[in-house]
Amino acid sequence: MCSGILSVAASGILDGKVATGPLSMVPMLRELFPKVLFRDTHRWEKSEAHGGCGEVWSSGSIIDGVDEAAAFVRAHWPAEIAEPMIYAASVPERPVEYSDMEKEWGRKMASVMG
Repeated sequence: MCSGILSVAASGILDGKVATGPLSMVPMLRELFPKVLFRDTHRWEKSEAHGGCGEVWSSGSIIDGVDEAAAFVRAHWPAEIAEPMIYAASVPERPVEYSDMEKEWGRKMASVMG
C-alpha cells in the first residue's frame, strides 16, 4: 500500500482540494485531514488550479499512478506527442473510475484496518 499521501496531506497543500489515496486508507484520511476533499471513486484525482497555479494530482496506488501519469501527459501535450509516448511506455488503458469490485475490496480492507 502506498502511504505517500499522508505526508502530502499533512503539508497542507491539499487543503480545500480534491484528492485520493489508497482505497483502504480513504476513511482514515478523511478523519485525519478534514480540510481535504478525499474521494474514493477514481484511480487518480486532479485538483484544478486557481489563478494558473496550484494544480495537484494524486493517485490511489503506485499502479494507479501510472494511469495518472498517462492522464497528465494527455492533459499537457498534444495527442500526436502524448499518444506515442504512452504507447511506447506500454501503459494500458484503464477507466479512471474504480470498478464496483475494487470499491468493495477497498471497503473491506478499510474495515480490517479500521
